[in-house]
Amino acid sequence: MLTVSHIAHQFNRQPLLQDVSFTVQAGEAVMLTGANGSGKSTLLRIIAGLLRPRSGTVTFAPDLLWQWCPDSLSREALPTRTFLTECGQIGGLPAADRQTQITALAAEFSLTPYLATPLRNLSKGNRQKAAVIQALLGKPGLILMDEPLSGIDKDARPKIITYLQRFRQAGGALVVIAHEPAVIQQLGTTVYRLAEGQLRPENGPTTQPTYVIRFAPTDLAQPLPADWAPNQLRVPAANHDQVLATLIQRGYTIQEVHHET
Repeated sequence: MLTVSHIAHQFNRQPLLQDVSFTVQAGEAVMLTGANGSGKSTLLRIIAGLLRPRSGTVTFAPDLLWQWCPDSLSREALPTRTFLTECGQIGGLPAADRQTQITALAAEFSLTPYLATPLRNLSKGNRQKAAVIQALLGKPGLILMDEPLSGIDKDARPKIITYLQRFRQAGGALVVIAHEPAVIQQLGTTVYRLAEGQLRPENGPTTQPTYVIRFAPTDLAQPLPADWAPNQLRVPAANHDQVLATLIQRGYTIQEVHHET
């Protein structure tokens, strides 16, 4: 989906990126980590076309729809729904689809009560939710994300991580700047560390334990998310507490939980 070839860049005449190359395949989540000032955001902005490198090339697959999620949105006076609607319009999304997707994603990430609020009056975390939502509009194949969970509350974080995991498992690709080990572990399939201008693989592809949860409905069972299997789920270890809580709250009996690696 993406090929980054021999990117070099400098800041204040000092080398910042030196011969950086990597590729991104469908279903891959590339995590970029490193110290503050190492050049991660600069590299992502070069990939997004917001900066021109001194040398090197960035090539996207033909006809690929890709999106950009910044680490913060400007404090615009526009209501949040209007901002998201205009983002969808710029992306060529039909009007009916725009509103359907905005409504669904806002509900998914607990942003619905704030859709009428101007962006400039949102908290940092809710502005970041809006940034994530605008990047998901139109069902892109690749998303470039600069610290997408920055400032987001603890209740919404696992929902966004789970959504992005499903996005990748369905064949989408991610390039994500992240610092937190838990986020890197939960999202990443490939991890690179940027240091002294060089991009180096860190510990190879990530793996994480999973749990298998078997369950059955009681007489008071409520509907589950449409993409959940009816009797058994395989979930990452980081998400299994949330899934168990959801099953219990919606009236399901937990029959078995066992660990896989």
